[in-house]
Amino acid sequence: MGHDEIAAALFHHVPSTFPHLCLVATEGDEMVARAFAAPFALHTDRRGTLPAGGWDRVLTWAFRDHRDGTKPDTVSALEIAVRPDRLRRLRRTERLGPAPPLSCRSDRRRCG
Repeated sequence: MGHDEIAAALFHHVPSTFPHLCLVATEGDEMVARAFAAPFALHTDRRGTLPAGGWDRVLTWAFRDHRDGTKPDTVSALEIAVRPDRLRRLRRTERLGPAPPLSCRSDRRRCG
């Protein structure tokens, strides 16, 4: 995302614009994963299918719809990231059984 002009212009606004779609997973006070998503209207006369422009176009639609007050009907994941040391833990627990639960919450201060 670092060299993407659309991402550079819009992505950092996702937590403040769509805080209900930003999640973090914590163990104690430590963040171990995060997710960002954006809502947009897909089923309109001018859209109807996922865009050839991919993630950039979806992000543009999400912010345009938000600005214009267009009701969203679809949500796109923008980023789902898990700390690498926790990925190994997740894979191991699939073989060994359940691990203590992670805490997930929507919290824009921890999300961005």
